[in-house]
Amino acid sequence: MKVLVGIAESQESAIVLSALKRFPWPAATEFRVLCVAEKVHPSMLELMGSSVQGVQQRADFHASTTASEAAAELRDAGLTVEAETREGDPKVEIIEHGKQWGADLIVVGSEVDGRLRRVLLGSVATAVVKNAACSVLVIRADPERVHE
Repeated sequence: MKVLVGIAESQESAIVLSALKRFPWPAATEFRVLCVAEKVHPSMLELMGSSVQGVQQRADFHASTTASEAAAELRDAGLTVEAETREGDPKVEIIEHGKQWGADLIVVGSEVDGRLRRVLLGSVATAVVKNAACSVLVIRADPERVHE
């Protein structure tokens, strides 16, 4: 079984990893942790006076570090894991990578956030559920624990 784990650098990734470590996976299960660095748009940076290349490099480095740390955490729990990063829109990249890799399951987290933010920015979990070519497991944060 191939399981693609789409993570972000937020609190949701800790919840996703914790749930994955507790689940009774079949012995031959392969995991791939994917963290997507959002593509930096020049128009926003021009207003802030920053260089596109520098900001993109930092975003890519952060995504790479996040993926590597998550993969190491799952490896420490005895799972077979690879880390992967991409640049782009997480909604698109997670779905495309799942297809290309031949994932049997995609696992994503769903943050507890406001409705307005979800309407304006969209939800990665919703996009993956609607468009993935395989089964999707959405691990939701417990709203009570998020605020602790």
